[in-house]
Amino acid sequence: MTNHLHRSRQNYFTSNPLDRLATHRPTINLQEIMAADAPTYVVPVWQGKHLMKGSDPVFVPIAQAQHLVQDQSKWVFLGTREAHHYFAIEVAEEAPDEHPFWQQQGNFEKLRQASQAAERAEAAILGYAQAMLYWNRNHLYCGRCGSATENQWAGHVRVCSNIDCGKKHYPRTDPAIITMITYQNQALLVRQPHWQPSTRLSLVAGFVEPGESLEEAVQREVMEEVGLEINQVQYQSSQPWPFPGSIMLGFKAQATHQAFELLDQELEAARWFTRAQLKEAVAKEEVLLSSPISISGVLINAWLNEEETEMVVDTTKM
Repeated sequence: MTNHLHRSRQNYFTSNPLDRLATHRPTINLQEIMAADAPTYVVPVWQGKHLMKGSDPVFVPIAQAQHLVQDQSKWVFLGTREAHHYFAIEVAEEAPDEHPFWQQQGNFEKLRQASQAAERAEAAILGYAQAMLYWNRNHLYCGRCGSATENQWAGHVRVCSNIDCGKKHYPRTDPAIITMITYQNQALLVRQPHWQPSTRLSLVAGFVEPGESLEEAVQREVMEEVGLEINQVQYQSSQPWPFPGSIMLGFKAQATHQAFELLDQELEAARWFTRAQLKEAVAKEEVLLSSPISISGVLINAWLNEEETEMVVDTTKM
């Protein structure tokens, strides 16, 4: 267990430094901690992009951001750090990069780029903010009766406005498995047709379906995508994946045979590699591995450096 926990801290978007204060969400005094003199920072998000100045995320002091916090329905409390409160807020402007206020603050960048540039603790805050705003944005209406929902508990509950319904909706994340498949001294890497560039390879992955365990999901996805029977399914680590709102559950498993078959049309290619073959292909730029911010990259790197599983190497630059 210790090793698994240690490895999981290497995954991007983990080890969020904020105290979420979950038990206090129902009683948070929003007017007080969003006041101009409050020790509060706003984490602005615009169309899935985050405010950056160089390699640093910009968390705007509330005193400078009063024009952003007029609509309480869009506030999402993230937590506290060092006596400061953090809130995620959707930026409504059509083109904030052209607004003098935002030009002074920095530039909005996509989360993948912003998270790679930022310190991991800051990247975890950005991922958390994006996931919570995404959930709120996609639950504006009740899934039971279709009525509008209202933001409560500082963005962590949405309550149906229909008094005959009144259903409470809580944030959810979609579990997905991702698996390093090995056979003897080889690992199987796969490719989906829409991945860019055309040399990019990753691992078999898929969403967990209702009524199945994580191990069953791994076995099903591997069979559906590459027609392989597997055994020794072992959990490795997990990663919040805010693209847009999943939890990636990393596994490794051994195939019982080598012959694979692309069955469900999700993949356009798959290939077995020895460690030497994969390192050579990466060095020659014949293969581009998963981004180091992804758990896929962590799992591949751990296999490539089997004697150094506590160290993550950016093989995309080898």
